[in-house]
Amino acid sequence: MFNLSLKYTTVTSNTILSSTSSLFTFLVSLAFLSEKFTWVKFLSVLLCMGGTIIVSLGDSESGPSTIASKPLLGDVFALVSAGFYAVYITLIRIKLPDDEEKKGRASMAQFLGFLGLFNLLIFLPVAVVLHLTKLEPFSALTWKQLGLVVGKGI
Repeated sequence: MFNLSLKYTTVTSNTILSSTSSLFTFLVSLAFLSEKFTWVKFLSVLLCMGGTIIVSLGDSESGPSTIASKPLLGDVFALVSAGFYAVYITLIRIKLPDDEEKKGRASMAQFLGFLGLFNLLIFLPVAVVLHLTKLEPFSALTWKQLGLVVGKGI
């Protein structure tokens, strides 16, 4: 949803709306983790979002102006992406609590390692099929793009 929103809206709008994931995470944690509401946490979330908004607006004034093809649709996708991310993070905290006392639980590093492994095992065959059907040939991928993909994965 995040990447799809970039197709329809500007990078500035995408960045600002994606920063709302911290607010969504805070709200979902209050609802499902019995997290205690404190004004310090709430203010911290607002400051984080405010900083992102200020930086994004400052960058948008100095950079080239781009026109969004469907800004409302892109903005909705960015907000949905932020909501999905909040639910994802909250589910990780539910399933992998930070309690050191609970034996037999997977660690966060182990979870993220297996997540990467399963993504590789599931999506590499998809990439090969896309290459063989010439829908997304590997030859269209430059070395720079490949490096960025690998860097993001690491």
